[in-house]
Amino acid sequence: MQIMRIHTDPSIRAPRAFPAVLVALLPFILWMSAFAVQPAHAQTPEDDLILSMPGGQTMEFRPVALGTGPQPYANRRLLVGDRAAGGFKEYPTVLYIGGAFLFPAEDPVDWVFYMGKKEVTRQQWSVIMHPETPSADLEPVNSISWFDVQDFIHRYNQWLYQEALDQIPRLDQYPGFLRLPTEAEWEFAARGGSVVTEAEFDRRHPYGRNLLKHEWFSGPRSSHDKLKKAGILKPNPIGLHDMLGNVCEMTLSAYQVEYIQGRTGGFVVRGGHFRTPENQIRSSLRTEQPFYKPDGTPSAQAEMGFRLVIASPVFAGRETTNALTEQWEEYRKDRPTPGSAQQSTDPTSVRTGSSLKDAQDSLTRIESGIAQAKEVPEDVLTSLGLLKASFGDVQALMLKAEKDSAAAWARMASFTAWFLRNELLKLPASERVLEISRQTGKSADIAIYEKRHANLQANIRDATAQYGVILNELIRLQPETVAAGFQQYEQYLIGLGLVEQIKMNQTAIRQYEEFRESKRLNMDEWVEALKTLQ
Repeated sequence: MQIMRIHTDPSIRAPRAFPAVLVALLPFILWMSAFAVQPAHAQTPEDDLILSMPGGQTMEFRPVALGTGPQPYANRRLLVGDRAAGGFKEYPTVLYIGGAFLFPAEDPVDWVFYMGKKEVTRQQWSVIMHPETPSADLEPVNSISWFDVQDFIHRYNQWLYQEALDQIPRLDQYPGFLRLPTEAEWEFAARGGSVVTEAEFDRRHPYGRNLLKHEWFSGPRSSHDKLKKAGILKPNPIGLHDMLGNVCEMTLSAYQVEYIQGRTGGFVVRGGHFRTPENQIRSSLRTEQPFYKPDGTPSAQAEMGFRLVIASPVFAGRETTNALTEQWEEYRKDRPTPGSAQQSTDPTSVRTGSSLKDAQDSLTRIESGIAQAKEVPEDVLTSLGLLKASFGDVQALMLKAEKDSAAAWARMASFTAWFLRNELLKLPASERVLEISRQTGKSADIAIYEKRHANLQANIRDATAQYGVILNELIRLQPETVAAGFQQYEQYLIGLGLVEQIKMNQTAIRQYEEFRESKRLNMDEWVEALKTLQ
């Protein structure tokens, strides 16, 4: 877990002292940073899993850790889509993914699935499909149909089970198998999985301003509209190459407009390709590909390829089955329930209130049925009346708790924005001092100022991540209670005459409202807005 560190530099003048109530919030900031999901196992190049292929070829895979721990029903909540970029076809929706294997095997700390490090190449394709005429081409295989890919997967699985069974990871002694990734698995990996912060996960892509170094897209700055060799450019944060460019990639998922409901059509293809414009490259990009063309021939595109994952059966053996059986009753108490795309991103209180209304409606139906009965015991009627009255108490308590929570989180958002801005404003002076010290050539001074500058950068990085955590908490609450919380805090700041912090409060409100609309943390733009605010 990353803990927000508050580094100080006595040589840089501190801003105007802030009220004691704000000082009191600092421990809460530190405590809340523990909510940032981080992987339990730091992934390294040594974690690569390499499977043999015929003809001395190999295929490399990376473990994609969920960051959830090793519990049998551990799953990862995943917000897919990007409303701003993809419209209704990519409406932000909550999905859940699970792992296939416990990792590391000797001391399981997390669930993982393995994803191909690169797109499957023509060379790899040929040793399975055309071993008599192997290819040496290292470009991704393309112009193949979904059915061709299933044939390739089946043949490769059969070869592995016969020739390299000991190389395949196992769950409860049951060997895994190759398949296409689901689109949820694909997007989780494309965004950086559990090794990036929430704010980084919410970006259009996980590369900041360095897309050119990581992905092939259309135009003379990148691909020149030509297919490129797989794996030449830098990988994404979890070590996967060409996730968003070069060729778009087939998935195992059938296409639905809202991911989880509606008409089911062809198969889902994810990511961009070497003819996709730079401004359209994004982790959420999804398109539908029909299984067949209008003339009945299988669909295939020059821009479309695939990569594989290694998965496992859910009920892999007696040990796994027993663990799932034993923990079901505990898990089902808080298990996620499916709903519409809108419901999945609604504030928690709205979803809870909806469940409460369903319970009230059920109670009303029971009450109507009892009213038609000839004889009803008095204690049943009494219990029914008490139960009905208790719903009103629960609703009142929920409203009070939400108001208190909204007020606290609104203060946290406003304060963190103010703190982050102050740290950002120190950067130019810190950079100048560091540059001067390097010009003078005094190693002792250089070391001091480098450390101070590093501390300042750490403050900015951690405060940015924390700001994202706080905004995520705010959109789980109803907008009217959040608005009231911000207004309450602004009145407090007005009373103290803290003009700078009032501006930060208003900025935090605008950025919260943008986040509530888009469902994505646009941290790069918001941090820049804090820095340049007049």
